[in-house]
Amino acid sequence: MHPNRSHTVRNPHLLPNFATLARERLPRWEAGIAGYGDSSRGTAAGVCQLNLAFTGPPRYCKSVLTFALAVGFVILKHMSNASIMAIAHRGASAYAPENTVAAFDEAIRLGCPAVELDVRLTSDGVPVVLHDETVDRTTNGSGRVSELSRIDLLRLDAGSWKHPRFAGTRIPTLDEALHAIAGLALPVLELKVPLESSVLREILEPHDALADAVVLSFEPAIIAAVRRDLPSLRVGLLAETWHSSLLRRALDLGATLVVLDVGAVAQAVADAVHKAGLRLWCYTVNDAGAAAACGAMGVSGIITDKPDLIRSRKRHARSM
Repeated sequence: MHPNRSHTVRNPHLLPNFATLARERLPRWEAGIAGYGDSSRGTAAGVCQLNLAFTGPPRYCKSVLTFALAVGFVILKHMSNASIMAIAHRGASAYAPENTVAAFDEAIRLGCPAVELDVRLTSDGVPVVLHDETVDRTTNGSGRVSELSRIDLLRLDAGSWKHPRFAGTRIPTLDEALHAIAGLALPVLELKVPLESSVLREILEPHDALADAVVLSFEPAIIAAVRRDLPSLRVGLLAETWHSSLLRRALDLGATLVVLDVGAVAQAVADAVHKAGLRLWCYTVNDAGAAAACGAMGVSGIITDKPDLIRSRKRHARSM
């Protein structure tokens, strides 16, 4: 998933969909509030967050404050009823340094039912948790992960860039990450590079995660290898854009999930994914309005830096 993409996602499909949902499923006065989103599309330009720009309050509200509170009520009411799972993106990365035990612990503390993390290999073959190809952005060091040993990584500070209170935070190994997550939340592993299935098994087994973990990748070859050698693991195909061949590829790989950039999510896409018997997740959503709109379209998993954005109920991992 893209490391620096803006989280104010402009997707013209999301805001109108939420207004449609409101008209169909909520009482008349609530529908009036959500319906105001349709009339403001030219001003708000389809921005997912429902902080709508307008020149005057709608006739349903006497003040801007009342309008804002009412829209918030509609969003929260829908989200509380929707079957949407929050997946902590690199842990609770809005509040702690991404892909660290501190971020995983915070996601667990917030009650998040699933935690996503990124896996790479060091020069000496140790699976570690880091998103980028290099350590430059999230540590005080520099260089490619694949050219640094595990000992090299232990010397780096992976927390101070976020806040001084995280000084001394280290890049965890995959084993250390699972020690923090497994048994408390669903581990969702995005493999950035190929990983020997035997190595993955050896790490997952002691944490009883072979039956519960989900493996994601943008690379079909990585998914195919995991599915072939570790059939108990669920796998999902990641994609930044939607295209007609994506479903056939996912099905051929034995994937149970399609995971799309939120900018590619539309009702027709969600319908096609569900018709194929697959689940749809999306990334990265940090706005309540966008999350509600995705839920209305049938997205079942929201990958977010703010896992407290969605009040997910913890469910058995196999039902995800």
